[in-house]
Amino acid sequence: MKNYFNIGSRAKIAIGFTVILASLAVILAVSFINIDRIYNIQHKLDHSLQVTNKMTQIEAQENMMRSLILEAMLYEDKERQKLVFSKIEHLENEIRVNLAQIEEDLVTIPNAATLFDDVKRQMDEYRKNRNEQIALILEDNNSWPANFPYNTDTAF
Repeated sequence: MKNYFNIGSRAKIAIGFTVILASLAVILAVSFINIDRIYNIQHKLDHSLQVTNKMTQIEAQENMMRSLILEAMLYEDKERQKLVFSKIEHLENEIRVNLAQIEEDLVTIPNAATLFDDVKRQMDEYRKNRNEQIALILEDNNSWPANFPYNTDTAF
């Protein structure tokens, strides 16, 4: 401590400014590191939100197809039924596109990709049952109610 009092005023001022500049450099480095972390977290959240929005859109499209199946059951006119089935086919194509996009988004997240495979298997089962329902409706087969509850009563 005695050495500090023995140095000149210029040296004391230089040491003081150096300490302040070193503290400022440390604060800036920590700030930049934290800003980078915040940016990465924000990027992950945005990515997750996009996937969630696509999944919500798929759920809405699946629900729309369920309502269209009910509508087709109520129509006796085959032409109106075919129009409804073409709407269902259009929705299925949109779902395929959304599923492909989600799959691309989840490639980098192995755990999520595995869970998404389970969702895809369930959706394949829905699609298979829906196609059976459509075939039964088109045939005017009275056994169509046997397959109906799986797609309407089981939530996606």
